[in-house]
Amino acid sequence: FDFWCHEFKRPPIVEELISGPGLARIHRFCVAEDGHDAVTLLDPGDITQRAFAGGDAACRRAVELLVEGIGYEVRNFAVRTNALAGVLLWGGVLDRIESALAWPPFARGLDASFGERLLPHLPVTLVKSDTLGLDGALVLAERL
Repeated sequence: FDFWCHEFKRPPIVEELISGPGLARIHRFCVAEDGHDAVTLLDPGDITQRAFAGGDAACRRAVELLVEGIGYEVRNFAVRTNALAGVLLWGGVLDRIESALAWPPFARGLDASFGERLLPHLPVTLVKSDTLGLDGALVLAERL
């Protein structure tokens, strides 16, 4: 918690961590947690590439923490909105970490605490569309 308050000068909001830029912040945390002072700042693409290639424990841990956080947020969203029929995910970093959504940390975040009773089979779908915003605007325009 001290690391994040130092990073942001306040407690962070979810979007600052569970995102592409958030992955870079999580990576800095993982490096600091390993006791290293200086770190070359990596962009999310480099972090994910190193995480999946193996051999870089801080990058792997950063991606694991990111997908666990995404799992927590999916669970929280589903419970708050009663979206038990499923949740759709989309966004830039998700395309790079798609296979990590099958890793145990995502399921751990999704099933944490009360989730294991309420969300045993919650469908989570990764939406792949370069025009998702336009598609949604078109649907809304057609309805109007």
